[in-house]
Amino acid sequence: MAINRFIPNIADVASNRKESAWPDALHFDVLKAGYELNGILNGCVISDGSSGLEVDVGVGCVIIDGVAKTVAAQTVTLAAADGSLPRLDLITVNTSGTVVAETGDPLAVPVYDAIPASRVVVGTVLVAAAATTLTDDDINNTQLVLARQQLVLNRQTTEGKVDTSTAEGSIFTYTLPGRALGTDGGVRVTLGGQLLTAVATNMKLKFKLGATTVFETSNHAMPNDADPTYWKAVFEFLNVASFSSQKWLGHWMVTPPDGLTFGIGVSSSGLFRIAQGYATSAEDTANDLVLDMTVQFSVSNANIAMDRNYALVERLPPS
Repeated sequence: MAINRFIPNIADVASNRKESAWPDALHFDVLKAGYELNGILNGCVISDGSSGLEVDVGVGCVIIDGVAKTVAAQTVTLAAADGSLPRLDLITVNTSGTVVAETGDPLAVPVYDAIPASRVVVGTVLVAAAATTLTDDDINNTQLVLARQQLVLNRQTTEGKVDTSTAEGSIFTYTLPGRALGTDGGVRVTLGGQLLTAVATNMKLKFKLGATTVFETSNHAMPNDADPTYWKAVFEFLNVASFSSQKWLGHWMVTPPDGLTFGIGVSSSGLFRIAQGYATSAEDTANDLVLDMTVQFSVSNANIAMDRNYALVERLPPS
């Protein structure tokens, strides 16, 4: 198993492996990339493989150019060593979650190549002259871990719409990358838009994670009014010491149909509607899971529609 280190101390590596302890421009580039949301959210620890010049990369999740991606456990085989000169290789992950080895140039004083575009570095490897196997002294977990950062995972300003149908329709959907949250991180989803019920109808809302319907309203009668209303929903959960245990809070509200874009509702009027809830789920967030909000009307009519004009998905960092 590789030693968990960014750059080792020279005293901690074998005398014929000192190149692995040399600071390089690469190390500063890895740190700089973190400010641009390129790094490790979970896992992706590298180690020497079972034979030859193999490198193992463990399961995890990376973020590249602000987009999170699940990484499955993978093994890459490095190019054959030069017969007389050492080299420094990069172990990277691309936007498809695939591990890619970048082979450095054999030099008397080796240096790392630049980080390729749309890649994140998960480790570095010294390939000594004439080497046929790797040791712990050759491998460093040269990676920037962003595990405790609060991040925007997704933002949507294009319209989502459900109208002219009595079928359950999705007003918002996002695939949450596996392992992005760790075992005690979480997610907050904030949604909003416009709702028109200019003819009498009932409406039912659902919010789902994977196969679990976490929140579901009753088939609720909506006001029959030509003026639109404006709604906001916030759903958030935390993993509870496990990828497969969640605790939830949910909130949905809609203003009265008063024709104002920032109306004030009075609860006694029956037109200002609020839903609040607490729930649990047991979905495995180590795997990719779909977050989905749906709406269903009891009447199909051109004057009934729900628009979603705003969506923000935030990663709540682990403790």
